[in-house]
Amino acid sequence: MVVWVIADCSSGSNRFPNIGSLSSLTPTSLTATKSSTGIPSSLFLQLHRSSRLNNPEYEFVSFNDPLTFTPPFRILTFIPDPSGLKILQSCNGLLFCCSSQTHNLKRKYYVYNHTTKQFTTLPTLGFGSPRPVHGVNFAFNPAKSPHYKVMCVQSSDFSSEHYQIKIYSSNTGPWRVSGQPFIAHVNIQFNCGVYWNGAIHWLSIRGDPLCFVVDKKCLQIMSMPPLPSGYDRRWFNYFGESGDHLHLIERYRPPNTQFNIYELERPFRVVCEVSNRPWFSCC
Repeated sequence: MVVWVIADCSSGSNRFPNIGSLSSLTPTSLTATKSSTGIPSSLFLQLHRSSRLNNPEYEFVSFNDPLTFTPPFRILTFIPDPSGLKILQSCNGLLFCCSSQTHNLKRKYYVYNHTTKQFTTLPTLGFGSPRPVHGVNFAFNPAKSPHYKVMCVQSSDFSSEHYQIKIYSSNTGPWRVSGQPFIAHVNIQFNCGVYWNGAIHWLSIRGDPLCFVVDKKCLQIMSMPPLPSGYDRRWFNYFGESGDHLHLIERYRPPNTQFNIYELERPFRVVCEVSNRPWFSCC
């Protein structure tokens, strides 16, 4: 099961750095719902993980009125995409979606406001040489700007070991190359980026995890908790942002009943260690 935390957009947070122009929303397109607290308001649960499903089904869980609230959708139908639609990421009240069964260079990407039923379609990535796309990530912070940006990590023409970042901004227009090609570990998960504190964060089961600072257009190495003795790779169960906090859950010791919950605070600190408890326990 895949989970997205959906938060109403907050205009009161002062913890975000100034990330400049994040991509302009046209006056008639996307307007995210604001709340006075900015805390998460709901969850979308993808009920089927299979990538072969053209139109995954979603369950909506409201934190405010779970008994009487009507789910906004079960299947994405805001545009008749013949290859189907799926959610890639949620960010401050907006859903970043894509067509399901299309080659990544021809795949269509959408920004969707499920509250207002408005959406916009991004330009295709099919430009230049047909290099593989390793991940496309979305950044939006309405507390700082009404604009959003989308980052694409693609193989570079420079060599098979190099990657290249390209950025789309709805404020300035088409996809543009950002910075020079760079080398990263083959296990870094560019397809599972999390936007927090003005940067996209990417984990890696081996090697250094990275973050891309959106306004400065620069890469940095993320600080991470040390690996337990005897392990040469990471085993993480969750990595995501909620309520302006970035959390990581790692699990190492059998029989899978002990795990640590970390919160990124330069560096990560342990928020809670859960051991000898069923998986549904809360802390």
